Amino acid sequence: MTAIALLAMFMTLGAIWFSQMTTDNDNTDLTIAKTRAQIYANAGVYIRLADLHAAVERGAVESIQFDEILLKLPVYDHGVASGEPSWKLRYRSLTTVTVTDENARININHAPPKVLRRLLNVDGNTARAIRASLPVPGADGSAGKRWLTSVDELVTRGFMTPKKMNAINPNLVTVYTVSDASNPNQFINVNTASPPVLQAVLDLRPQQATRVIEARPFYTTAELVEATGKETALFNTRPPDSTNDGLPPELTFKSSCFRIVAVSELQHIIPGIKPVTEGRARTEAVIQFDADSRPHIQYWSEAPER
Repeated sequence: MTAIALLAMFMTLGAIWFSQMTTDNDNTDLTIAKTRAQIYANAGVYIRLADLHAAVERGAVESIQFDEILLKLPVYDHGVASGEPSWKLRYRSLTTVTVTDENARININHAPPKVLRRLLNVDGNTARAIRASLPVPGADGSAGKRWLTSVDELVTRGFMTPKKMNAINPNLVTVYTVSDASNPNQFINVNTASPPVLQAVLDLRPQQATRVIEARPFYTTAELVEATGKETALFNTRPPDSTNDGLPPELTFKSSCFRIVAVSELQHIIPGIKPVTEGRARTEAVIQFDADSRPHIQYWSEAPER
């Protein structure tokens, strides 16, 4: 009886150990799959970054493809067969990459109160309080003030409620388009900005913004003035000198900052049946090109997806 009891105990312990090992192996396989998916999401970002870099260097920013692109990338496993190393195609990665124009958004770190008021749908006191909490480029009295590092800081700093923040279209605002905060310029592209951005920046009615969009692209200030029907001194972003009819320093006719989002799905290829998805991951980056066409990463985020 003692022997039988001991045998039963050891069998139970063995079953528990086997179950634990199986679970550990499954978790390890899942971790590996997620890691591979993340690697291929990163690869998607770098592939599109190379395309952007080439377009910026050629001076052909307008040729950039902003549509969603699907990359089908092979994933090889290293193994040993018959004593010899071999590579087997057991997986594939489907990576969807999207590029958007970051200069089509309003940079809330450098927007005047009138623009903040219209775009964030806040009152004048709140808009002025946001502006007053931020440093002023080239001016004294900025001690204790700091730039917003994310749009969500409008909530954490108490300027907006989460409910009001959720009502804002995230594609309209950014904090990443200015690489040199001491000299912010040319960070809103009127050739790609959406109607709400044009209305806020140029102080336009919806019908006027529609006419401006229909008249794009613009290459000169005179063309923009003709399309809006008003001088630049009447925009919500104005030239430094009210007598100057040049383009306000915030505005530009070409883009230099882009957001790349890559979502990768790792599929296990099993002969005879439908591929099985084993891991998903997402990488998001904001890239700023300087005057010499060199890319600089302003933002980078990696995360597995369920």
